[in-house]
Amino acid sequence: MERRETDRFITLTQVLRDRGQLDQVGGAAFVTELFTFIRLPRNAGYYIEILQEKWTLRQVITTCTEYAARSYDEQDNVPSLLDEVEQQINKIARERFQASRSR
Repeated sequence: MERRETDRFITLTQVLRDRGQLDQVGGAAFVTELFTFIRLPRNAGYYIEILQEKWTLRQVITTCTEYAARSYDEQDNVPSLLDEVEQQINKIARERFQASRSR
């Protein structure tokens, strides 16, 4: 990697780490792999979008997996469980919206 690309890699990795999202997007190794394919700065935004979409998908999968398991165990209070699922999915949607606005 050239010096400029190395700086971008470090910055992106640190931002993801600070947000607690580095592991969720595949870790530093995945980010490194992406940067081996980024040759022009204009491509960086595209790859950041990919990272954000993959993070969103992982959040949805995690949430759905958790609530699918809880659905078997907590059948006595369906409305409450449904409210919690809705809140979590809405939180993911809000985070996605905020991330898209900051690009």
